Amino acid sequence: MANKNRNKQPQQFSGKRNLRRINIVVTAQTLGHLEEMAAANGWGEKDLGRVVDKLMRTALTQYKQTEK
Repeated sequence: MANKNRNKQPQQFSGKRNLRRINIVVTAQTLGHLEEMAAANGWGEKDLGRVVDKLMRTALTQYKQTEK
């Protein structure tokens, strides 16, 4: 029975989400800033990916506006 779930995706990636795993290397100062932003949004330390997503969406929006 242990092999039954071997090829299934982890629970957090189930559904129709378009998610990818990445690893990033940051300085201690940047990690502190990411953690502060997570806390300011009511997210936990494990939600740093959400902070990165939010920063990228904001940066991309600003980039597209200056492109016009």
